[in-house]
Amino acid sequence: MLSAFAHHIGSRLPIGDIAAQTKATVIEEDKTEILFKIEDGYAFLFDFGVISFYGVPDEAAQNFLGDVRHSMNLETIADTFEHYEVELDESKEDLVTFNKIRIASAPLPVIKIILFNLAQSAAIAYYQGLSDDLLSSTKEHTAHMAKTGKITLKNKSLMKYIGTTLNIKNTILENLYIFHSPRSVWNDVRLNQLDADLNRELDIQLRYRAVEENLNIVKDNLEVFNDFNQHARSTLLEWIIIILILIEVMDLFIHKLLTT
Repeated sequence: MLSAFAHHIGSRLPIGDIAAQTKATVIEEDKTEILFKIEDGYAFLFDFGVISFYGVPDEAAQNFLGDVRHSMNLETIADTFEHYEVELDESKEDLVTFNKIRIASAPLPVIKIILFNLAQSAAIAYYQGLSDDLLSSTKEHTAHMAKTGKITLKNKSLMKYIGTTLNIKNTILENLYIFHSPRSVWNDVRLNQLDADLNRELDIQLRYRAVEENLNIVKDNLEVFNDFNQHARSTLLEWIIIILILIEVMDLFIHKLLTT
């Protein structure tokens, strides 16, 4: 029984720097991902912030993560977000179940599909946490607004909040291929089925929609807050104008009284 697991490290990974610093052997490399050979297993780095391991002994994986931590100047590495046991059984067909994958053989394309899906799942877990935190914080602001009729998010703080929400949405759309399978599965029935089974078992699309819904709720609430702030500013400007007009009228009235 082998292990396949994924770590989410950060929003981006400097995969070129990591490749230059680690002693692991590069098998495949492009601009967004690098596949390493580590002992009898593999490590797959994705620039959207995830490292997936297949068949890598724990000590070797920890050493590799140490290289990553050093190249990124990190004090610690996050806990594993996804972990699956992989069983090789030539007499049976591929099967994906809860926390276990059974495969008839393990050619490199099959291993890459497993690591790719675990990486996607780990990244979604990260964004789920961010969106949950944003939604929870937004609920606190709406509860305060419901209780006092006032909002605590003003101008710059509100703009930063909106920017954070939009940045998360853009990052997900830019880096994750939620609704698109890797090209390698297009002309291979086995890879296509394995990819679909992993995607379904990991609930990747369902969890993505949950993240998207959270962010949409946050965005809608922030738009209400922004409209409230805009109305408050408009009302303040109207009062300032009225006061200035009154001052001008009083000044003219006093001037007339003094000159008569």
